[in-house]
Order: sequence, then structure tokens, then C-alpha cells
Amino acid sequence: MKRNEAIPFERVTFTAMNSEFLLLGERRPEVGSALPWQREIRLWFAYVEKHCSRFLPDSEVSRLNAAPKGTPVLLTETCYRLLTEAWNYALKTNFLFHPLVGRRLEEIGYDRSFDEMKEFNASDSVVASSEDPSAIRPSFSVGPSSLTFIPHMKAVIRRTDEKVDLGGIGKGWSVDRAAEWMMERGIKAGLVDGGGDLRLWNHPGKLWRIGIEDPLDPARERMLLLMEKGAVATSSKGYRRWTHEGKMVHHLLNGRTGWPAETGVLQATVIGETAAEAEVVAKVLCLFEPEGAKRWAEKNFPHLAYILFDQENRMIISSHLEKYAKKAVIWK
Repeated sequence: MKRNEAIPFERVTFTAMNSEFLLLGERRPEVGSALPWQREIRLWFAYVEKHCSRFLPDSEVSRLNAAPKGTPVLLTETCYRLLTEAWNYALKTNFLFHPLVGRRLEEIGYDRSFDEMKEFNASDSVVASSEDPSAIRPSFSVGPSSLTFIPHMKAVIRRTDEKVDLGGIGKGWSVDRAAEWMMERGIKAGLVDGGGDLRLWNHPGKLWRIGIEDPLDPARERMLLLMEKGAVATSSKGYRRWTHEGKMVHHLLNGRTGWPAETGVLQATVIGETAAEAEVVAKVLCLFEPEGAKRWAEKNFPHLAYILFDQENRMIISSHLEKYAKKAVIWK
């Protein structure tokens, strides 16, 4: 992304949650160039990762997953709030998305952080499969009673063998909290980018330039969005994928089956008010064929805009993109 160079910005880059982070905050003359938010924001993302990652054996999520079924597990305020929001989106999406996919991800080889796994070139084809997996895949059942929340204790009871994984919402949620923290402290223009989950705000009339990558050629931008404020998140079957038992698999699981989605949406970008919601909906749209994705989005999240790429790498753009983007440019 690019910014209006007329506004001086403080810039912070670091790695967290197995992703590259970029933070931009308008420089305030009264406090000079050493803004305290830089250190605080880095500590925030490190804190969320420490407590909410399933890859860290001492995290709260790992402790919850290791506890016997039916056992209340006390959580910190942060982890409890994040898991609660993830569960709310599970209910809103009728469990197309939910945070109980940890065991299934482990079963298909995603049992360690992705930077430890072999990465594949994004140009490798991702082909929808017509194979009926019902004969070879075990049953998978997650529903409203799979987790019990005890608000006054900040405790959660897991009532299923499935394990919690907050990777499908954790970055977007923590990006939102970071952006809100910066705005509350008087930073009038800024951007928080957590591995492609964006939250941005600016002065009236000042626009951020947000590029939408080609899913088969990440070095190439297919569209440019000019936005004053909002959130953007992208999910793609061409990014986190690997071979398991001789087959190519990816990390976008259908929450109802527990297995990688084998559909015709290759990539989905969602534009909205919060990064958490955009991240969740982008993942769900990748579970459908293009027409089904359009119908589901318009019925369940009509306030959001989206950009889909189908198997032929053609773009499908929602009709109300202008609600969030002052201008959109499509590159040939």
C-alpha cells in the first residue's frame, strides 16, 4: 500500500504471529519523532501471540486444548475476549467458520508454525476437486454446545475432542485493537497491516492506496483501492498450502466438514469496518463456488464489499465497493 506523502508518518515494521507487520502513525509535532505507541503496539502483538497461539506449548490456547473435556479453564481477559468474538462469528456464519479446527489442521500436517513448513510457489495450480470424501474422512461435528463460556470467571469449557485454533481471526482482531488504541491516543491518521489484514484511517479527503494482489502472481496488483478509512482482509488458497499424503492441501477449512475447501473461489478480499469481520468473511467466501459466495455474502453480510477471484483468475466485484473505496482502479 502507499500513502499521501504530504503527511509525515512514523513507521514500525516487525514480525509476529508468523506474519510481517507494518504500522504507520501520523507524526505529532508536540511529541517529536519518538512516539510511545511504537513500543506499546509491538508488545501488544507479542502478548496476543504468547497467550493465544496453538503452536506455543505454554499458551492459554494450548492449555485449553490439553485440558480434559468438561473442565473449566481460566483465561486472561484478552484470550477470553478473542475466543468469545470467534465464537460469535461461528454462530453468525452457522459454523462455516469457527475456532475448533485445530485438531483437523494438525491431521493434515499443519502442526507447527507455517514458517517451519515447506512453502510452495503461488503459481502452482489449485484445482477444485469433485471427489466425494465421505468414505475416507471421519465425521466432524461442531455446534453451539461445543464450547461453554462462563463470563464472570473468564473461563471456557471445551465439550468436544476438537481443538481451538484462533488463527482464523486472531490477527484481524488484534489489528483492530491496535488501531483503536492508536486512535484513542490522538493519532489522527494511521494504518495497521498484520500480514495483509488492514485497518486504516485518515484525515477527511486524504486517501490510502491499497493494492489487491493477483492470487497467482503476488508481485502483480490487479486492483487499486483508494480509501479514507475502513478495513481490508484477504484469504487465498494460493498462500498457505503444502503436501499431505501426496496431495496438495491448504489452511482454509470448511467449518462444517473440517477439511480444506475444494471450490471455485481462489481468493477473496473483503472490505468493511473491522479487520476481524473482514478476515472471517473472506475465509468463508473461499468455501463457496463464486455464485454461491455472492449469494451468501449478500444475504448474511450485506454491509460488506468483496472482490473474488475464480479458478480462471477472473475478478468478481461486489456492486457496493464504493461504500468503502472513494475510487477503484482495475489494472489490465
